[in-house]
Amino acid sequence: NKNKVFYPVYSKEEVKEDASLADVGVFFFRGDPKAPFAVILPGGYSYRSTIHEGLPIAKRLADTGLNAFVLNYRTGNLKKGSRDVVTAINFIKENANQLEVRPDHYSLWGAAVGAQLIINVTQNSDKGELKGTLEEKPTVNVFIYPLSYYPSENDVPTVIVVGDQDRIVNKTILKSSINNLNKMGIESKFILIPRLQHGF
Repeated sequence: NKNKVFYPVYSKEEVKEDASLADVGVFFFRGDPKAPFAVILPGGYSYRSTIHEGLPIAKRLADTGLNAFVLNYRTGNLKKGSRDVVTAINFIKENANQLEVRPDHYSLWGAAVGAQLIINVTQNSDKGELKGTLEEKPTVNVFIYPLSYYPSENDVPTVIVVGDQDRIVNKTILKSSINNLNKMGIESKFILIPRLQHGF
């Protein structure tokens, strides 16, 4: 259904067992058929800033031909939110034919808490509760003013975007994290945008 915009990522059975899963799903902005996909996680710990940190980014990406999904995840709990990220990625990959997206070469985009969820999932997919849940890591991560980030050699190429007036994140640590990734041979980039504060 080409007109369908929102896809729940949990089954009816799972929602029946846990009502908090009912609203978890993805808004789909179609790009070119069979093009790679991006999953965008807007920020907001107690609320989701989908309107300004999710949908506009998805539209821009879809305009370039990428297939873009904005994830409506459970807020207020990093563990539950992380599970929602993995479930959404698996849902898109499993339904790639029907959605007309390329199942490999995907990217993850996250703002603030959304970025923290991506960091949690990609860095911990081989240990703890998230072990084995992410079958294939993203090709690239894009973090918009992440609250903190300490890279490891298990990371993928990473872009960090932050405003030079941001008083919430530590820009020095974020920049040195990108430098460290490049030293490890993981091509990465730090982008500082003038005159912008946190939450742009």
